[in-house]
Amino acid sequence: MWPPWPCHCACAVRGATELLQQEVGPAGLVTLPGPITLTAAVPLGTQTVGNGGTLGYTNNFGSTNLKYMTNVDYTWTLANHVAGRELFATNTLAVNFNTNPAISFNYSTNDSSALGSGLESLFTTVVHELIHGMGFINYINPATGSFDGFPTVYDTFIVQDTNSPVSYTGLTDADRLVAITNNNLFWNGPLGVAGNGGVRPKLTAPSPFSAS
Repeated sequence: MWPPWPCHCACAVRGATELLQQEVGPAGLVTLPGPITLTAAVPLGTQTVGNGGTLGYTNNFGSTNLKYMTNVDYTWTLANHVAGRELFATNTLAVNFNTNPAISFNYSTNDSSALGSGLESLFTTVVHELIHGMGFINYINPATGSFDGFPTVYDTFIVQDTNSPVSYTGLTDADRLVAITNNNLFWNGPLGVAGNGGVRPKLTAPSPFSAS
């Protein structure tokens, strides 16, 4: 059950957003938006602790930012950051938490506390869902391997096979369909590689396909 939102939940949410700002802010990757829609009354069954994502995508909006790319999709959050101006003044992402009585949360403000038996961490749930909202999501059709529109900007940093890397976005739809379940995808972004000791971080691409 949910305690009063301002008392426990807000502290866990604040801790999660501060962690992300600490991790991605100094690298200039993204600035978390305000406001964020946080819905505390969404029944999501008994198997899901929460969900979240962007409220929209955009592309080809123009920017002098050296990291700006044409013909790729940006979440509204990331578009505001890369454009250096407020393209979208409304909420840019939403996070929902499960109010089903079968789901019980620990409201710690960090991820180092013991959860306790049968409890889910609201802190890590918020971090996970905000990352989805920033654009780290599945953006292809799992039946065909095609993108839903342009690839996202993050898709352009994925390669298949770290020894002889092939761009994920450059694969044919058929080859991409194989790639999402061959457990052979890697992150090729320079900051990620540097943070992983010069080695491309391996991404999860299990069989059967999972979009979570």
